[in-house]
Amino acid sequence: MKKIYLILALIIGLNSCTKSESEEEYEILIGSFTEVSPINERVQLEFISKTQLRRVISDVKTNTTFTIKQLNKNELILDCNECDVESYQIVSYRIFDKNKFEIGGFFPAESNDIMIFQRN
Repeated sequence: MKKIYLILALIIGLNSCTKSESEEEYEILIGSFTEVSPINERVQLEFISKTQLRRVISDVKTNTTFTIKQLNKNELILDCNECDVESYQIVSYRIFDKNKFEIGGFFPAESNDIMIFQRN
């Protein structure tokens, strides 16, 4: 009986030491990425920290920073720091590997805006 408790304690201990999926995704996304598709080098995204994202649009020299409210299950919930009204933006994403991901819904006015980014 003691062996069973010991095994259960060991399993629980090991599970508590593993990183959650969202923590691993935060680590992968930290850094600068440049759009490669559909328009090469139009947008640059910089994940400054686990809570801050900067978007730079090259042709209009616009910087917008967002507070990352949630990053989980292929969904980012963002709050624009420069906007007058608090409004959350939900975007979907998919990580291909540590250097490449796609994001959709970043420009709500564009219906088909799936963009692919490559690490700088």
